[in-house]
Amino acid sequence: MFPRPPAPAFSFADLEQARDEGIAQGRAAALADVQVQIDAERTRDTTLLAIAERLSTIQDDVRAAADQAGRDAVRIAETMVRTLMPDLYARHGAGEIEAMVETALAQLPTDQMITVRIAPALSEELAPLLKQRAEDHGLGEQLRVCGDGAVAPGDCALEWAGGGLLRDQNSLWRDIEALIEETVEETSRRTGVPQIGSAMPAAGESHD
Repeated sequence: MFPRPPAPAFSFADLEQARDEGIAQGRAAALADVQVQIDAERTRDTTLLAIAERLSTIQDDVRAAADQAGRDAVRIAETMVRTLMPDLYARHGAGEIEAMVETALAQLPTDQMITVRIAPALSEELAPLLKQRAEDHGLGEQLRVCGDGAVAPGDCALEWAGGGLLRDQNSLWRDIEALIEETVEETSRRTGVPQIGSAMPAAGESHD
């Protein structure tokens, strides 16, 4: 007869328990892998959100800095023009006054009496030229040129019955200032960045 085989080292219950433990361990390992993936996705999403928020902040900072630089550039240009304008205004005033008067003469009737008030320093230079322009338009007898100490060099007041024209540096600067302030304030409203500095006195005005 054949010898009886040895008794098994593990019982059926042991095998069932080992199987169950293996399944449980496999499930636990799978769940751990899933949790790692979930945690990694959360970390990734959190990181991307933080980066997006930081980029948004940087973009706002860059935009605000650019807008402030633009306002500063306007102020610098304004200061430079204020420094140069009085001399340029006076230097080129004669030619511009002559052009203004000639434009008016071309549109006025020949029986209109016209008075031109200019700075005394320009009267000697401009009076003959303006009289000649008036004669060219048939208004030689109607034009009167007066040197007026109240008129700044480069300014001019052209007057006739029922009308007139004015070339005035201070009025020009008030218009420029209004445009500059409107531009700067609009930029400040758009960006939420308060403007720095304020308008300077118009050229020729007192700083007191």
